[in-house]
Amino acid sequence: MPSFSRHRIILAGLILLSNLALAAPVWQSHTAYLANDIVTFDGRDYKALKSHIANSSWQPNRSPTLWQDIGIASAISANVRPKLVETRFTQAAPIASKAAATGVTAREPVLSPVAAPSVPPTPLSSEANHHVETQPTWGNYTATSTLTPSPSQTAAPSAASTSNTVIVITQKCAAAWSAAIQYAHGDLVSLANRNYQAKAANIDKNPKRISTNFLSANYWRHRKDWKNWNDLGLCSDTVTTANPISTTKPATIPTPTSKPVISTTEPIATPNPIITPTLATPAPVTTPTLEELDTSDPVATEPPVLQPVAPPPPLSIAAQIKQALNLAIQKAREIQGLQTSVMADIYGDASLNLSLNHTKNSSEINRVNSSSAIPLVVADDGSGMAAVSQYGQGRALAYGADVLSWMANQSRETQHYPLFSRAFNWVVSGKAAGPLPATIKFATAGYDAGTVSKLITLQGKTPQAINCDLVAANNTCWQAADVLVFGAGVRADAALADQVRMYQASGKAIIYMHNNWTDSAGGRQVLQGIGMELGGYPGNFYAPTAGFSVNATRTVAEMLQRTDQMAALTNALTLMSVDTVDPSLVIDAASTNAISQLQDEMAWMQRRGIDIFSSPTAELHRLLINWADLYRPSIQYGTIFRTQDPAKFVRTYASDSWVAYNRASTTVSPTGQGDYMPAAAQAIPVSSTSETIEVTIAQSSGMTAIGRGAIPGQPVYIEVVNDGGTSGLNLQTSYVRAYGNPLTDNEKQGYKRPREPQSFPIPLPDSGETVFVTPFGGPLFLNYSGATAGRSVTLKIRGAAKYAHFDFTKPQSEADIADAIAALNRADFGWQTSKFVGGEIQQTIYYAKQAIGNSDPKKVIIDQVKGSLFDSNHIANGYNNMPLSNNVATLCSQFSWDCTGPIHRAPGVQHFIGWIAACGFLCSGNPSDGFSGIGGTGWGHAHELGHNTVQRVMTITFNGKGCVVECNNNVLASIQMMRQFKTLGIDTGHNTDHPGLYQRIVANRNSGTTGEAKVLDMQTNLWDMAKGQDPMRAVHFQLAFLFSKYRALESVPSMEATLDYFTLLTKGDRLVSRAWDSNNKDKYAMGSFSNNTISNPDLLFVLSSKIIGKDLRNIFAMYGMSVSQTALDSVAALGLPLLPEEFYALAPGKHNQVSTGQWLNLANQTPAYPY
Repeated sequence: MPSFSRHRIILAGLILLSNLALAAPVWQSHTAYLANDIVTFDGRDYKALKSHIANSSWQPNRSPTLWQDIGIASAISANVRPKLVETRFTQAAPIASKAAATGVTAREPVLSPVAAPSVPPTPLSSEANHHVETQPTWGNYTATSTLTPSPSQTAAPSAASTSNTVIVITQKCAAAWSAAIQYAHGDLVSLANRNYQAKAANIDKNPKRISTNFLSANYWRHRKDWKNWNDLGLCSDTVTTANPISTTKPATIPTPTSKPVISTTEPIATPNPIITPTLATPAPVTTPTLEELDTSDPVATEPPVLQPVAPPPPLSIAAQIKQALNLAIQKAREIQGLQTSVMADIYGDASLNLSLNHTKNSSEINRVNSSSAIPLVVADDGSGMAAVSQYGQGRALAYGADVLSWMANQSRETQHYPLFSRAFNWVVSGKAAGPLPATIKFATAGYDAGTVSKLITLQGKTPQAINCDLVAANNTCWQAADVLVFGAGVRADAALADQVRMYQASGKAIIYMHNNWTDSAGGRQVLQGIGMELGGYPGNFYAPTAGFSVNATRTVAEMLQRTDQMAALTNALTLMSVDTVDPSLVIDAASTNAISQLQDEMAWMQRRGIDIFSSPTAELHRLLINWADLYRPSIQYGTIFRTQDPAKFVRTYASDSWVAYNRASTTVSPTGQGDYMPAAAQAIPVSSTSETIEVTIAQSSGMTAIGRGAIPGQPVYIEVVNDGGTSGLNLQTSYVRAYGNPLTDNEKQGYKRPREPQSFPIPLPDSGETVFVTPFGGPLFLNYSGATAGRSVTLKIRGAAKYAHFDFTKPQSEADIADAIAALNRADFGWQTSKFVGGEIQQTIYYAKQAIGNSDPKKVIIDQVKGSLFDSNHIANGYNNMPLSNNVATLCSQFSWDCTGPIHRAPGVQHFIGWIAACGFLCSGNPSDGFSGIGGTGWGHAHELGHNTVQRVMTITFNGKGCVVECNNNVLASIQMMRQFKTLGIDTGHNTDHPGLYQRIVANRNSGTTGEAKVLDMQTNLWDMAKGQDPMRAVHFQLAFLFSKYRALESVPSMEATLDYFTLLTKGDRLVSRAWDSNNKDKYAMGSFSNNTISNPDLLFVLSSKIIGKDLRNIFAMYGMSVSQTALDSVAALGLPLLPEEFYALAPGKHNQVSTGQWLNLANQTPAYPY
């Protein structure tokens, strides 16, 4: 062939090779990257700034400290696709050329056309990260490749075209490898820009030798997954265009006319194709033209042996954890340095007077993002009074009182003006000393523009107000302003926080002043936008002076120390980085509070639907969460002790604290989560397709179990199909208020469980699917507000598990009940939950098996818990969810009482938790919790439920003594014990001491006192908790027995009539309080009262007399209960017959068997007690 054409092809082919740059590999999680590695992500190329182990959170576009964006991804499309079979390098002898005359020695790279071999080609090798770049060089080495043009490549390009040729790698990438697919022998897959072929059938065998799961590197190495695969080399569809060496357009590309000779020299695989051979004579002056090149063939020699570059070994788990912690420490120190420099600037005047008093008419200003917000003024007790923040190009300043107005008008706290002025200068100009612009343009929202003008004038500058609606999302007028001032009067808007954040990012100075102790929805949104939060209601109204003031002795050094919020965190992180820790530091409040502060910030963000992994101000939080993820698999609860291994203890404490729930993946402790969740739960299957679940809503707001559980580490996907008219829906695990405290729990028991295993509430939007994951698992709860009782919410859920859940608020199929019973017996999920009208139960599987055992769950939950515990309480309290008995209905009509209206509505759903008590063994409240399973027949839970529902007529005191807390609620517990004996045949509970009460009567009658002195003597001996509550509780039952005798006309009391008395008594209590009728006061036997203000003994006296139909003054005197003359006159006006003294005697221990006693006449006599 003509030498000109041949060399033209040779040189063109070489330049194609010299311009061959494979697209950077796609970024992958769980991969070790070195500094300067280049990857492709989301259509752009990124360069690693630091060596690190990637994970799903450190995506290049979210991690500016780890990756530098270097532009659009390099891949371009192909137009010509010759087949590159192999590349080899051979040493060439010097060749003569026309350049020799000028002293220029050239070495010609030769691209020899040879026949394609019949065996599969040797793939191009690469570096560890597969970033390939071929760089042929003029010198002693020439690149020899096999190039087989397709027929279309022989056509002459048009005269107008540019001579561009595109080259691609031999292999196109096969389908991506997946851990979930069962592969057969011979199957092809691709991973990280390489193709692999299965040597044998396998599943979940990672073919990649270098990149391994950062969570279990040793696991991967031991399994040697890659031995199941043959590495077929690089693959890509990406091609790159080679620039032409000249603009000369040949008519045709020559086609070889003879069969080329196949080289027998074995090609040498080169893992690093970036080759820079040694130059033979590095003295060229000019690059020779094509015409000057010698046409003689080069002399082939043996190729050099190129040593492959070994990939870096994967980091150990310990190294990965250390690296992640170091990144967090580095970031925390970086933030600390920036923040301390800001504070040093603002407090840079040693003559500043730091005293300040916001008064009670103010609120706290707290930070919710330590990365951007900095305390500016800290009260004597540590509360936040003012703060500043930085984000983007802008700065912000906020006070919990209207200090701007005070300074502008010089009306109060004028000593603070120099400091305020420096803060104002900083927020406007970035320097506490200024200078400020001569004219300051400002706009306001919810704040007086005239006051801002005064302040700017006081600063010696010219104010210029701009009329602008800063809340309107589409406004553009904000751009003209230098300063944007917001007050508590700013109107609320769902997008306001984002709007304010945008203002600050764009370089605007943001100022917020809160002028009182009341709340401001719009103010909260403004503060959220600048990384702060308003204190809770009612502000500082009840706060001590130390909570809203700075004393006059505070020094600048002290203030700088208080405002350095990052110091404690950096100290805590440093503490976590060493293995030898002083045990006293583990429970040091500064370190643990710093850990908790960041936990609180993460919770605050997640509660508001903020994605920590995309938030531009949450990089530190991301780093901490990622460290926690790495560390968590090493935790083994129950084996970590504060004093024996304080380093491990504090790391576990931090890992438990830094959790993100609104994402799709997390890590777990494979040994379980202590007594919160057994390790066996991790093997429970979850739903792969969506289930539709209808959740009954019992009240306007609250919590309710959904009936599905989250498995540790398994993502749950939930979608709201019908919100049931609610205004807010959130998802969380567990509804517990007590979960222990590893800092104070019994040291001998070790670190027993995750610090706070229940999740934060994660908002559920009206549309779309929300992903939720927890490292601890737990029953899923719906946290709702703005609801209508009786409606339901419909959800679609996948990725959740069934467990031992019984929902008796709606019909349950036998299959559902059978599944729940089977789960209870397996005990592989840590919790059991139950729902019924008026109540819900969440208890550990251990306590559930104790409470339910082998019994029918419906019998325990419906007949005992609901039917006995709850119904007894609700009947006694007169709630309208229980039907009226005939006696009650008749008397309500006779008295003209509204006994079924909304004021008698039962209280909200009562939750019981069987796990840990917040106080004592069992603790009241909602939820009520305890170290016990929840059954319906025991005294304890009746006692706790009584705490939550007790009515005032059951609290009887005189001079501060009497039946108070722990006695009044036990009246209700005693009622349940009496009722369950009749309905269930169970006789239990504390003694209601009728014999003891009778003994007090006898002693009083033997005291020799008369009249009022006799009443007071009985009062002293009976109404005192120190002398025992059991006889006091018997008084209410003696009144109930009188009702059964005189209203129900029973010879001996029945349980039902006894309860009727309590139903009417508690209904009357509410009616007096909430349906007072001044035109018909006799309705409640209060004719002589001017209003419904009445003491408890008086209320019990007048209502009981009305209900029983007798004037009970003699009975009350017998029990030592003093009543007012007004009460006596009111009852007397009813004309009721005066009831003489009498008593219903019950044998000791027979207090629940109320029909077994006998009546005693005590009028002018004191018979012996018959039992």
